[in-house]
Amino acid sequence: MIEKLHDHLMKELVHNKQIDTIFVIITIVFNLLMLGINSAAQSSKDYSLIIVFFVLLLIVNFVTVMVLLKGKNTRQKLLNGLLMMYEDNNLGKYYDKSIIKNDNSRYIFQIIAIVSTSAAAIIIPIILKIVYKGNV
Repeated sequence: MIEKLHDHLMKELVHNKQIDTIFVIITIVFNLLMLGINSAAQSSKDYSLIIVFFVLLLIVNFVTVMVLLKGKNTRQKLLNGLLMMYEDNNLGKYYDKSIIKNDNSRYIFQIIAIVSTSAAAIIIPIILKIVYKGNV
């Protein structure tokens, strides 16, 4: 029974990481795409399109950050469960507890990457609009 539980927890950890990776990659690509679109659209006199893209960008990034925070929480619970199982079976000495801290750092860096690309996708078109005053 312990082996089945261990396999289940490990599968959940892998699944959790895959979902997080997919969200991070898609969101960063989306942010870079929005950077290009908003930079090109900055020459337009119509601000409504840029505003719609900014709002969409904020929504997508907000959802991704929330998914990552939930993923972090889930991953920490799964790792804690594994750690308890290892300790109950006198295997705790083989599990380095710093893995949990490393995972927390990884999530922070992923969120920083998402927020940074999102900020760039908003700030760069605004700077271009100011510098070129919409006349490219």
